[in-house]
Amino acid sequence: PLTAGILSYYVPRSDGSIMLYDLAGHLEYYSSHSSCLEALSQSTPSTFLTLADISAELEDLKTQLSYWSAMIGNVCSKCPQPSEVIVIGTHADKVKDKAELSTRCSLLQSHADEAVKKAKQHFAGFIGLNVIDYQSAEMKTFILQLLETNVVVRKRCPAISLKCHVLYALLKEKVPNDRAAMTLSALLQLLDTVKDHGLNTSISEITSYLTTLSDKGLITFFPDADPSDSWIVLRSDVLLEKVNGILFAPAFFKEHRHCLVSNTGIIPTSELQKIFPEYDIKMIVQFLFHCELCQPVVDTTDTSKTLSDCVFFPCLVSATQPNDAIIHPSSFVWQMYTPSGSEFFTPRCLHALMRRLANQFTMPSEEFKHDEEIHCFSRRCQVWTRAIAWRDKLAIHFVVEMDKSLQCLSFAVSAEKNKNNPQ
Repeated sequence: PLTAGILSYYVPRSDGSIMLYDLAGHLEYYSSHSSCLEALSQSTPSTFLTLADISAELEDLKTQLSYWSAMIGNVCSKCPQPSEVIVIGTHADKVKDKAELSTRCSLLQSHADEAVKKAKQHFAGFIGLNVIDYQSAEMKTFILQLLETNVVVRKRCPAISLKCHVLYALLKEKVPNDRAAMTLSALLQLLDTVKDHGLNTSISEITSYLTTLSDKGLITFFPDADPSDSWIVLRSDVLLEKVNGILFAPAFFKEHRHCLVSNTGIIPTSELQKIFPEYDIKMIVQFLFHCELCQPVVDTTDTSKTLSDCVFFPCLVSATQPNDAIIHPSSFVWQMYTPSGSEFFTPRCLHALMRRLANQFTMPSEEFKHDEEIHCFSRRCQVWTRAIAWRDKLAIHFVVEMDKSLQCLSFAVSAEKNKNNPQ
């Protein structure tokens, strides 16, 4: 309950180092977690450890395992190789009856196997575990299984060229660990100071190597025509930890939560600069776009332009329906359900709609001038945690809402009677 966002740990090993990401389980983080994991799992499979309290209600556990298995399947959908999933039944010490513990483990193992395979990933096993007892036989079994699974995953990873290996080794060796990002220009200057590296230092060649390393998830590269504006994120884990822990924190994380929540989700980049003063704000915004955690705000009066000083965060919206949101009785409701009780709409599904709709319906009128304050945006659209509501020029109201179970998406339409719309 105390984990804020994503915490990362680097575990060096002679047979292959491990980067471990610990994800907070709060609902507020669901969308950003899936975005981050998708960015990390584009082309390289991973090992996923799913923790579930084995002492909880069995039906609740099955629902949770189904949800997280579906989420893993979604984030790994673009990866050509399947990831490995190990399910850990924690709090095994709370189940005092050994026969009941054995029955629970057997049932959950069977359910997890089915859910993971349905998500088109590979189920590596289930372990009932008291996570506080680090010396238990079950803990040793888990460690061995984790190491064996990582060997399997490494063998599935696509190979990269020797020159890519050389460049990556240089980045790890020559760039300090506390430096999360650098420009392409800075990298070229660094290579000039290193003797006998054997790399072609033309911009096109180095860009090619960086693109390959980025595709494999080892770095994140944002190319630009100007090398000084091309950014290389060397420590994605550092940025994921800070961005995710701060921007998407639940309200009770007062030390992380900032006063950015609104009923539009539109944030000036100047506010982001205040939160991340040690980073170049252009790089931070590019990184956020890359992880699909936000999107640029486009000027609908001229779609070739963007309001470069504003970004839209679907997660940074009011947790509850705003008091001034007027929802009229619906004359039409359309509902879309998941095909079965073991499948879910991810929060990103709703946020994708929010990005599309809010980008259009929170836009200012044609009289908008780019140097005006952020509050000049019209309020035809309002967003809260699981819904978005807007009104068109004929005073017809629309509401898209996701229910708490994440298994139903409803679309409601209502109309006000006025001179423009008498029906």
